[in-house]
Amino acid sequence: MLYFLLKGNALSIQELLITTFLFLTAPVTALMVAKAHLLLDKSERKNLPPTGRDVGWSVFDAPEPAPKSADAGAKET
Repeated sequence: MLYFLLKGNALSIQELLITTFLFLTAPVTALMVAKAHLLLDKSERKNLPPTGRDVGWSVFDAPEPAPKSADAGAKET
């Protein structure tokens, strides 16, 4: 992008859109790759840092579901 801006003295909208798309999607891609790595290699669980909460990592330890109240059952009928 910089090459054509400096040599051609013009900024292409396509280059700007592609660069923006890459900067926006790279963090999401990195997160998906990291989660896939953690799920494939079960030995990595012991190397994870503590979360500082009662539940562990969301990939491995889902929190307990909240108990249903008596009001919720009455509304279903």
